[in-house]
Amino acid sequence: RQVLKSSATVLAAFAASPVLSGAPLMPHNRKEAFATALRAKPWLSGFAHIDRQRFDATATISGRWPQGLSGTLYRNGPAAHELGDFRHSHWVDGDGLLHAYRVGADGVSHQARYVETHKRQAERKADRPLYSSFDSVIADPARIPSPDSVNTANISVLHHHGELLALWEAGSPWRIDESSLDTQGVYAFSDETAGAPFSAHPRVEPDGTLWNFGYLSAANLLVLWHIDAKGKVQKVSKIDAAPITMVHDFVVTERHLVLMIAPFHFVDPDSESFLQAHQWNPQDPTRVLVVDKDDFSSYQWFELPAQWVFHFGNAWEDKAGVIRFDAGRYDDPSIMTVNFREIMRGNVLSLSGLRHHRYRLDTRTGRCSEE
Repeated sequence: RQVLKSSATVLAAFAASPVLSGAPLMPHNRKEAFATALRAKPWLSGFAHIDRQRFDATATISGRWPQGLSGTLYRNGPAAHELGDFRHSHWVDGDGLLHAYRVGADGVSHQARYVETHKRQAERKADRPLYSSFDSVIADPARIPSPDSVNTANISVLHHHGELLALWEAGSPWRIDESSLDTQGVYAFSDETAGAPFSAHPRVEPDGTLWNFGYLSAANLLVLWHIDAKGKVQKVSKIDAAPITMVHDFVVTERHLVLMIAPFHFVDPDSESFLQAHQWNPQDPTRVLVVDKDDFSSYQWFELPAQWVFHFGNAWEDKAGVIRFDAGRYDDPSIMTVNFREIMRGNVLSLSGLRHHRYRLDTRTGRCSEE
């Protein structure tokens, strides 16, 4: 709980920073620039502001529907990018819009609802942005009492132990009704872990066992989760990961959890935004943390060249203790610091630098490699 308090203190520092009390970062220019670009590039609608509260539709099916193909596909992502004349400066700042594609003998239906987070409700009531969030800076921001005050629940969605949960990067899951997609409130796996960061990319094993992590930049800590198939917390632990960064994804093997810590260090809590508090240090290695699933206090570190990874492919481990996994590797985090900002103006930049890499970690010798 002390760790959570320190995290909230850093968020409050962002909101109270004198730098943030000035004028917004050219919202009119950003909104107008995007509108102009959208007319020339209709596919940019994927980054356009969605003003509707709800969607309900049925697809037209031609041909014969495959027998036995049924279920629901859930998706989530940022969609509310504007409020009044203000347009967010970064793609990931938009409120989460959760989708359900229901597939069955009668065809395919689509349903979507915004996740009614504390942030979304407060800003819609005020009819203006209230918080300087991940990277969008506003004038006269409100105080941020906790990470969940700015939780946009906009990254992913998890269906587990009978619960449908909209996930963010650094706060609590939000509970969603499966049938209506109505928001039911912040979800806690236990009273002791309420408010602890729960990342948007957990891993669920075939038997329902769930593994996840979270990060607390203010304390340079990683939080590790082990939850059983019924949603009961088996263990939660923390590991000192200084200097820490934004860890977005991880991989799981039969015996280990693997997390990559890029040298995009959290260095300046007095910066204009959370993103700008990070500094790229290409001279430093990317550290790889390998944790024993049975004992979170048992772990080892590896070092790779500086790089940025959002997502991983498959991972597996042989009997000799060699772990192999795949990832999409960037040379640096400019897709986060440049591309995802520029797309909000409709400025489309090249995604050059992304390469498929395979990694090899030998837990017995401590050696690692990439290709």
